Amino acid sequence: MKIISTKYFLHDNSACFIDTKKKNIFAMSLERISRIKHDGNNISPLLHEYASQFTKEVDALAFPHTKLNTPYHATLSRIISLHRQITNPKYVKDLKPGTVKQFKNTLKTLATNPLVVLKYLGFKLVFVLLRIVNKLLGENTVSKLIPFWTLERFAIKDFAKYNINFKKISRYDHHLAHAASAYYATGNDQEALVITMDGEGDGFFSKVFIFNTKEVRLLSESPAPIVATKKRNFAYSIGVVYTNFTEALELQRNSDEGKVEALAAYGKKDDHLYAILDSCFKITEEGILMGDRKNIQKVYDITFLKKERARLGDKNFATTIQSWLEHIMVEYVNFWAQKFPDIKYLYLAGGVVANVIANLKIYENTRFKEIFIAPPMGDDGLALGAALLAAKDAGEDISWVKKYQNQMPYFGNEITEQELMEALKKFKGTIRWEKIDYWQEDAAENIANKKVIAVVQ
Repeated sequence: MKIISTKYFLHDNSACFIDTKKKNIFAMSLERISRIKHDGNNISPLLHEYASQFTKEVDALAFPHTKLNTPYHATLSRIISLHRQITNPKYVKDLKPGTVKQFKNTLKTLATNPLVVLKYLGFKLVFVLLRIVNKLLGENTVSKLIPFWTLERFAIKDFAKYNINFKKISRYDHHLAHAASAYYATGNDQEALVITMDGEGDGFFSKVFIFNTKEVRLLSESPAPIVATKKRNFAYSIGVVYTNFTEALELQRNSDEGKVEALAAYGKKDDHLYAILDSCFKITEEGILMGDRKNIQKVYDITFLKKERARLGDKNFATTIQSWLEHIMVEYVNFWAQKFPDIKYLYLAGGVVANVIANLKIYENTRFKEIFIAPPMGDDGLALGAALLAAKDAGEDISWVKKYQNQMPYFGNEITEQELMEALKKFKGTIRWEKIDYWQEDAAENIANKKVIAVVQ
């Protein structure tokens, strides 16, 4: 069976192809092509580079979502794509160029490719109208009026440009796809507790499952309702609160959280701010639920968080949010570990699980010593999870996937030694390089000596 799946919208877009007969996998994040971190553009650039990896006639197209297929999301995806053509970004920060630079970019594109600008403005107008209609007549009004205007339709058209066609379409819950990317990719036949944590997906920010070879059992789900503030609305979740602190530190939200995690190593936790955070979430059997509503408003108010940052200093501010994240993740894992004392395997997936220090705390402070974290733990891993779910639902054997376990982060393109040599010749005299078989020890020594290194495998 030949299956293609794609994470197509908003951020961390990716595509995956599985051939269960030939027992092959190809998967790649869009950012590998565009060099834009967590790229949320449509996957056309990926298809342009690697269409040859995808069979033309495919049995199934799988999507890792159930609630994004609306005219609202379809229109927003076109706006993102057209905006990309106008801004022509090199780095993720270039996606928000500021009013003056955006105006200059628009004028430049208007002179060279006016149709792109007209389409961009047209889709922006449509987007505003859709929001007005939904607000006046009800959330699902537009979907009923124009049911053909969907995100999936645009994705299928992108594949069709490269003569890739599908016999059927499958859709999977966001968090189930996260969980599958962790559990099925290892080929484990033992029962496991699988926990997902991220910003939000299909209306939830965390789900807890029990996986085994025969069934998947949903134990708990943590809803992510909208928290409305004076300036904007965001989903209620552990992940979003952490990104709020990232933004308050004047870093790129949904991108620079690793910098907050690193900065936290140098500060001290502030008890007052920590107490506010701790009151916002309640761990229950139903999921992680809303706590103190007034304090929730505070940790979603960037102005309030910036005042706290000024009071505490950057290091202590970062340490406080990191300490709280570690605490709630450990508490949540222990909560479920106590309910299922016979399960010894723990699997984790979702963007929050990219926090390696929090993962270490789980290892140190829970009974689990058999822990697996999906290398593509973010939303780019959803494509892999959805493809494996589609194969499983079709009755296909996917036990062979475990042979790829040690290669899991490297399902994409291969860089040959010849390509490396040709690239290095362009920088002759400016880059010093050395080919070594066991590089980890040398890398550790250089990092300890405060040197900057790069490794290519």
